[in-house]
Amino acid sequence: MTKTFVNRLKIGAGCLLLPFLLLLGIPFTVSGGETIKIGKLEPMSGFMAHWGEMSEAACQMVAEEQNAKGGLLGKKVEFVFEDNEYRPEVAIRKAKKLILEAKVDFIGTGVGSHISTAMNKLAASYKKIYLNFGGISDSIQGKEFSLYGFRMVNSSYQSAAALVEFVKTKPFRKFYMINPDYTFGHEYAAAFKQQMKIRFPVAQIVGEDYHPLGTKDFAPYVTKIMASGADAIFAGTFSTDARLLVKAARGIGLKAPFPFFSYAMVESTTAEQLRDEAVGISSVNGWSVGVNTPENNAMVARWHKKFKDKRYDWWWPSSNVAWEFMGWPMFFAAVEKAKSLESEKIIDALEGLRYETPVGWYTMRKCDHQVILPMFAFEIKPGKNKWFDWPWIGPDVMTIPADSVAPPATADYNPRCP
Repeated sequence: MTKTFVNRLKIGAGCLLLPFLLLLGIPFTVSGGETIKIGKLEPMSGFMAHWGEMSEAACQMVAEEQNAKGGLLGKKVEFVFEDNEYRPEVAIRKAKKLILEAKVDFIGTGVGSHISTAMNKLAASYKKIYLNFGGISDSIQGKEFSLYGFRMVNSSYQSAAALVEFVKTKPFRKFYMINPDYTFGHEYAAAFKQQMKIRFPVAQIVGEDYHPLGTKDFAPYVTKIMASGADAIFAGTFSTDARLLVKAARGIGLKAPFPFFSYAMVESTTAEQLRDEAVGISSVNGWSVGVNTPENNAMVARWHKKFKDKRYDWWWPSSNVAWEFMGWPMFFAAVEKAKSLESEKIIDALEGLRYETPVGWYTMRKCDHQVILPMFAFEIKPGKNKWFDWPWIGPDVMTIPADSVAPPATADYNPRCP
């Protein structure tokens, strides 16, 4: 028999076997042959390392689940990770290494708008599809737009608009703004001020500040907040900075539940460190562990089953974990639709794609490659909850519909969006 004939027999046997495996509940896994490699750049060291470590674990689970379904275009999916050190110049250098040496097919990054902006330029240079899972500054899909870049998470506009919709349900009227002093912080503050004027004009901004990343002493900022007469704080601060800001506020006199309104200000690690001091913090995000759908509950359960024996901060998925679980399958659906690994064909397939995720429908807008998605808001409540024995997400999660917070598709924002 010829080699070609033998290969056809193997393919035919596999096609006959697959339906029986699926009926019996036995996962079909790809083995050998070609591999689709995805380069992923995350902060795997430094103060943001926890985010990178969880992202790596989430991507590994995404690959396992995709490969159990037969892979992508019949090929095995593999993620190759590099530490970007949360620095754009390092991300660019490592991305080139992944493209030129590891021969990856696609590139992805997580947190860091400064990194996403740099990666958009690199993606255009190499004509490689780049997926953004964490940089939310509006300019990334606006003036810094790349035909090869897609944002799989919410933008600053979507976050700020959703936060104001949530704020409107509360009695507070005087807000002090404090944000990190880099691209994300300034754009997020601008988006919040804009949305307050449009959606909640009776409210006032009574002061604003910008702090360096890694600030150790927030007492001077808190003193200014107290002197302003603010009855609530708007903060884009995150990670260790968020914990130190809240600690300073509670210690000086803004006792819980003095309100903070934020974007993903407190994950489980920060909440455990703050305990009762976290009460009164509200956040919005494109995902929440508290979204009560069968699909989301199943996703959370899969993660918990795998990591329940690790530290408490791994028990339940964080937002960046969820973005991987929702964004990569959407992208894989576009690749399958394109029936190709060619960038231009995938761009055509992904633009305008509508995909059902565990928390609702995502639509990839054609003109700016921004995913249009529902947003979710919640407040940290006192006492125990279904996840931890310290204050965390309250029993109620507010859903803000996708269309109500979608960024305006204007030519001023992105020339492709007249």
